[in-house]
Amino acid sequence: MKEIGLPDMTFHKLRHYCASWLYEQGIPDHIVAEILGHDVMVLKQIYQHIGVDKKEQVFNQIRALQEN
Repeated sequence: MKEIGLPDMTFHKLRHYCASWLYEQGIPDHIVAEILGHDVMVLKQIYQHIGVDKKEQVFNQIRALQEN
């Protein structure tokens, strides 16, 4: 990676990024788990890193549902 000027990245880090990115795109967990070759609980506990923006979006959706 250093030789071509890219940040230090491993295949394992890319798996975490992929799981988080697919979650943010609305891809169902069971499909992402299948893609990564993991159980859904492993996916949720280890691979999906939910950002602050996503949490805020979900909380806003919940509030909107309560208002209806």
